[in-house]
Amino acid sequence: MKFILILAFSAVATLSLAEGGYVLNGTIRGNYSGYIYLSYGKVKDSALVQNNSFRFIGRVDKPVKAWLNLRPYANIVWLFLENSAITMEGDFSTTIQKDQQINLYRVTNISGSYSQKILDHYRSFCSENREKEDFNELRFMELKRMFTQNPTSPVTGWILGDLATNNPIYSYAEFKELYALLDTSAMHTYDIGMVKTGLSTMVQYGRGERFLAFELPNQYEQLVKSKTFMGKIVLFDFWASWCGPCRAKHPDLIKLQNKYEGKNFTVISISIDKDKIAWLNAIVKDGLSWENLLDTESKTINELGIQAIPFSYLVDETGNILEVNRTIKEIDVILQQKLK
Repeated sequence: MKFILILAFSAVATLSLAEGGYVLNGTIRGNYSGYIYLSYGKVKDSALVQNNSFRFIGRVDKPVKAWLNLRPYANIVWLFLENSAITMEGDFSTTIQKDQQINLYRVTNISGSYSQKILDHYRSFCSENREKEDFNELRFMELKRMFTQNPTSPVTGWILGDLATNNPIYSYAEFKELYALLDTSAMHTYDIGMVKTGLSTMVQYGRGERFLAFELPNQYEQLVKSKTFMGKIVLFDFWASWCGPCRAKHPDLIKLQNKYEGKNFTVISISIDKDKIAWLNAIVKDGLSWENLLDTESKTINELGIQAIPFSYLVDETGNILEVNRTIKEIDVILQQKLK
């Protein structure tokens, strides 16, 4: 009976591929029992993990960024899903965060998805070249090569959208040059929106442009105007108490602030928390000694076109934008040059 079931299951998988769909076969090494969940767009699917294996069968109109997670609470594993036979391998483990067990699925290999291969190549290129002084120039040339070779791949559209909104280190003209290489009819509507939002924001709040003028309350309920900080180089850091990556950044921000203590530099944190008590507690717990401002209505990030946090702007003494969303290490190098 078991042999018959295996043959039947294999036949379903073969039929799915014949109909132009996908078959995602995965393994989870370790002692995990229960379901694994696949999500993309409006699709929510689940599969029971049996004998350390699982399988998803379906069809997508075009390659799409999807995510997998084990039963809650769990981390998220991203992949580009396309209509092909895809194999995923990984390991199961657990960790404890705030007295809660987190189920972890660490993927070690994904094969069979050309879209994922493009993304993996891009990530490998960045990892191998990130420490080079001319990294951004090298990456720009590599992006041009990738986009020229894969103009109809939604992956390249996603990469550009992510860069335009979350890491806009290139100029408006450079982003337009990259965008022109892509076939927008093959891109997802969301990614096109990300690119257009990023481009429009670059025109108004890109490098060399005037930073946003605003007025927000601080932790002492005093209204503070952005022009108050004129005369100093300021790192405006956008965050929230519920944002894990934001909180993880704080120790390095504190080190940066301490390194340039007494010099013409300061950090200003702007939270988009709705819960004021959670915000105040996070300030104390994380030891944020600089000015902290609260924007419960997210007016600042909406005006700046910020799509995700953490996000930051480095602004010079005159109120003009020096850099947008650079790493703390990159900001440190800039400050060394500016504050000699």
